[in-house]
Amino acid sequence: MRQLFIIITLLILGSVSGFGQNSKSCHIKKKVHNISYCFTVISDSQLPHFISPNEITVLENQTAAITIAATDESLPVTLLLETDGDAALFTFESSTGTLTFKTAPNYESSADSNSDNTYEVIIKAIDNIGLESFQTLNIHVKNVADVTPIISGTTFSIDENSSAQIGAVPILKSGDSNISAFTLSGDDNSSFSVDAQGVITLRPNTILDYTVKPIYQFQVVAINDAGDSNIAVITVKINKPIVTELSFTLDAFEMPLDATMAFTAVASYNNGKSTNVISEVLLIADNTSIIQVDANNTIKALAEGSSNLHVEFEGV
Repeated sequence: MRQLFIIITLLILGSVSGFGQNSKSCHIKKKVHNISYCFTVISDSQLPHFISPNEITVLENQTAAITIAATDESLPVTLLLETDGDAALFTFESSTGTLTFKTAPNYESSADSNSDNTYEVIIKAIDNIGLESFQTLNIHVKNVADVTPIISGTTFSIDENSSAQIGAVPILKSGDSNISAFTLSGDDNSSFSVDAQGVITLRPNTILDYTVKPIYQFQVVAINDAGDSNIAVITVKINKPIVTELSFTLDAFEMPLDATMAFTAVASYNNGKSTNVISEVLLIADNTSIIQVDANNTIKALAEGSSNLHVEFEGV
């Protein structure tokens, strides 16, 4: 249905003469003394309509939202923010259509009425003859990682032939999104693996030997859902084996004068190994005039008599 509206323009004329000569836009003229009424009939069948979207997504931690725009067939349009929904959380500039958050939204602490990180406002567009339209605008807030993951370098100490699990990477902060993966790099990483929780384990068939390589060092990288990453250095120290038993062997407890005799020392360790450690044992004779011990721990009888032998051993 077409609607007709009448705009009345009052023209104050200085005199009556010449009236109507410059009023060609008026369809109806009526002269009353020195006042002229000019009636213009305008036909308008179109409501204001919005040309900006009704659904947008913005990143958290920023106040900018959207610039609203609406148009009409022939008349100027005024934009207004209705008081419904989450309007109280926004500032709206009617002259520019700029809608902003009063406080930057926080994804982890949603302030919208449904606490679902979707903010709803209603905008009214009205032209200067009173025709109006409404737009419901949904503003979705997207999560952003505020900081990169923070992990700590650390040192793990393990025994030879110990269990496959070395330890977990210390996570100080994952950022605003969960850490989704860990990776290893560096020269020594081939002996180890890491799972999605940051637990480091030995690779199958890996043998850690203190005497071959006592220290391993490599890098671990933590990556979160937002793609942010951080790196830390991991050190794995192989513990020095602990002697659990030390056994000695003498060829005899009596020996002829000027004779020599070998001494054997065998150490058993907590890793299950046994090793001849004679070269690392220190033999000390109480009476060196009767018994002589050389650098190779070979015992020689120098004179008749008896002497005690003391054994000192620090282990491997």
